[in-house]
Amino acid sequence: MVCTSQLIRFILEAASGIAEVVNRKSCSNPSEMSPLCTESLKTSSLGTLDMGTLLTCVKVRADATQPRNCLASWLDGDSAFHLLPQHDYSASIGDQPLQGEPERDLIYQAGSGSAVWIVGNKVVCKVDQSINRSFLIMKRIHARTLDVAWPSLTQTQRLNIANEIANHTALVATKTSTHYQTVSGYGVVKPWLMQGYDFHGPIHSWFPRTLGPLAGSELRAHWTNISTTPPPTFEDPLVLCHDDQGPTNILVSDSGDNVAAILDWANVSYVPRFWVATVVLTTAAYRFDFDGEGSRDWAVMLAEALKKQGFEHVTDYRKWHDTVAKYDTEDDKLEWSKVQLSAPS
Repeated sequence: MVCTSQLIRFILEAASGIAEVVNRKSCSNPSEMSPLCTESLKTSSLGTLDMGTLLTCVKVRADATQPRNCLASWLDGDSAFHLLPQHDYSASIGDQPLQGEPERDLIYQAGSGSAVWIVGNKVVCKVDQSINRSFLIMKRIHARTLDVAWPSLTQTQRLNIANEIANHTALVATKTSTHYQTVSGYGVVKPWLMQGYDFHGPIHSWFPRTLGPLAGSELRAHWTNISTTPPPTFEDPLVLCHDDQGPTNILVSDSGDNVAAILDWANVSYVPRFWVATVVLTTAAYRFDFDGEGSRDWAVMLAEALKKQGFEHVTDYRKWHDTVAKYDTEDDKLEWSKVQLSAPS
C-alpha cells in the first residue's frame, strides 16, 4: 500500500478487504484451501476479470465515464480499470465498450492460500488467506526495501524515515475499537498468544488459527491465564496498529529521502496502546538480518520517533512475555499431527 496520508485515511474510512467466501467444510484435503488462491482471479464469459465471488474488474477507454457503484479506479496507459460489484457490474458500465480482458500475471504463490498478481501495468493484487479470502489492491511502485537501502542512507535520511513511519502510525492509531480484532472484525493471528484458547470448527493446515475477537476485559483475562507473571496493564479503547513495520516491510524512494510504501497490511489489528512501541523493541522482525552492532538500529530509532508521538515502551512486557506458556499444548499437537497425517505426501 502506498504510504501517503491520503491512502492511509482511505484505510481508516474503508478498512475492509473484499472477500471471497471460503467453505472449510467442503475442503476434502486439509492441506489445501478450496478454491485455490490461484483460481481467485479468472476471466468471466463476458471478458471481464472476476476477483473472487464479489468483485469484477473491467477495462475500458481512459476517457470513458466512470461507472456508478465503482469501488476503485486507476489509469493504465490508454485504458482505465474499474473495480465493480460483481452482481450488477453490467448495469454499472451501461453501453461502454470493454477493451478486452484485463491483463494479469501471477508473480508469487505460497501454497494454496496466498498469491500475488500484477493486473495491467500499474497495480498489484495480493490474494490472501483470511477467514474469508481478502483482495488487497495496491499501486505498483519502484522502490527499495529499507534493509537494502539502509547502508547507503545518511543519518538524517534514516531519522526522517523513522519520523515519517511514526507519523503514519499515529494517524492509523486514531481509529479505535473496544475489541482485540483485525480491522475487518476477525480474530488476530498471534500464535504465541494461543495457549489455552478454545478453537472451533475443523482444523486445516492452511486455515489461520486466530485469537478473538475479544473485548478488552476478555483480553486481560486471557493474558493473565497464559502467564505466571501479571500482564502489562492497559486501558480501553484499543488502537489500530500495523505491528510488523520491520526493515523488509518498509519501502523507501530511490533518493532515500522518504517512505514510498508500507507492506503487509493484511493482519493490521486493534491492540492495547502500549503494544505500538513495545513490539518494536521486543520483536525480531524489527531487527536487521545480521548479528552484531547495528542490528537493532532501526528498532531503536523507530521507538524514539514513536515516543515523540506519545507511544511509550512498557518495560514489564518482556518479563510477562517470557513467562507466557508455549503455544503447542498436547491437544494442539495431537490435532496438528492429524492434519499432517491426512495431508498428501
